[in-house]
Amino acid sequence: MSIDRLAEASEVHRKSIIQIEAGRVAARISTLHGIAHALGVPLTELVAPVCARHPKTAQKPTPII
Repeated sequence: MSIDRLAEASEVHRKSIIQIEAGRVAARISTLHGIAHALGVPLTELVAPVCARHPKTAQKPTPII
């Protein structure tokens, strides 16, 4: 899929997609959701490579208040 087509389908500006892809900016979760939806993949699949780079911890997660 071209960047222009992805930008249109995800409703994300093409410059933003280029910057996210290059790792120059961090994307908002809503932006990632739009990109995942446009690509037809679950958000978890889109972010799985990033999650895999972070070590797993044995600690109990901090509750969100």
